[in-house]
Amino acid sequence: MRFGNNYNQGILVVEGCSAIITDNIVAQNLKANIAFGGQGSKNTRVEGNEVSGSVAEGIFVVEGQENTLVRNNKVTQNKDGIVLYNSEGKIRENNVFVSCYQLFFIAKSAFRYTLRRTDYC
Repeated sequence: MRFGNNYNQGILVVEGCSAIITDNIVAQNLKANIAFGGQGSKNTRVEGNEVSGSVAEGIFVVEGQENTLVRNNKVTQNKDGIVLYNSEGKIRENNVFVSCYQLFFIAKSAFRYTLRRTDYC
């Protein structure tokens, strides 16, 4: 499925919900292309997506919980690639290329995560 050219997020999972977000093209949204987190988001998975062209974050996780999984995504040409804020979870096997500021950014107590085999350009 394709999500693009929105005035807000391409895909937003609100607090209290979890989701499985797989095999999408999410591009050119005004805010984060994919955003989620908070209480109840513990089983959210973001896998196999093409995420590009946001003037904000490619993938933004705020207060992600321990079972959060961001894996095997292609994240290109966003202001920031993958951003974790006060989050836990696993970040694995992503390809993050050509972001304006950070390819991968961890902020405020995002200390219980696993980063493995993520490629950067």
